[in-house]
Amino acid sequence: MEVAWLVFKDRHLSNQKAKKYLDWPMAFANSVKGCWYHLWHVNEEGHADWSKVGVQERRVLEMRMSKPPEQVRKEEDQHAPA
Repeated sequence: MEVAWLVFKDRHLSNQKAKKYLDWPMAFANSVKGCWYHLWHVNEEGHADWSKVGVQERRVLEMRMSKPPEQVRKEEDQHAPA
């Protein structure tokens, strides 16, 4: 759920053309229910598994969290967001 929130936040804060919502908690809930970012899929047993996209997003976020904030900001200024 943390990865879903961070991806949602990143997409909407870093993109000037992203949709703006009056009810952000509801928009986030809809993004999770609707699997907007394709971070996981439900397997045959009914359990959620990471998708390839989800694994990639999780690794990017883990990498960002392992670095000092000032280094992350500097790198984000030089590269496109994940």
